[in-house]
Amino acid sequence: MNNKVRRLLNPSEGFCSDCTDEIRAEMLCEHCKKTLFESPDKVYECPLCEKFYCTDCWTKMERTERFKGKITSWFEDRNYGFIHSRKFKKDVFAHGDDLDFEPHKGKKVSFELENTTKGPRARRIRDE
Repeated sequence: MNNKVRRLLNPSEGFCSDCTDEIRAEMLCEHCKKTLFESPDKVYECPLCEKFYCTDCWTKMERTERFKGKITSWFEDRNYGFIHSRKFKKDVFAHGDDLDFEPHKGKKVSFELENTTKGPRARRIRDE
């Protein structure tokens, strides 16, 4: 559809009241449950679990929250692998530089999450 027709059919952009109510109900901080819809502060969305967080909770979580998981694959020759955690929809990348034990498939671990330009990465990985 061309822009002229689109403007005639939809002269202004926005959300209808039903959609606004639905979005408002869904856009809550996962930790403190504060509404994030039309928030003046920055809103964070985890790329793996797709949950929303307010700036305060995201900052606290980045420094302290640890996740548990299991190594699902490890490529010894390349010194990296992936960790599966129930908290996330996708496995998290892990590099040998972030651990101090011998990794292998099925090993239970805990880790912190860092969002990098290439995607989420497990950091400070510990043997469980």
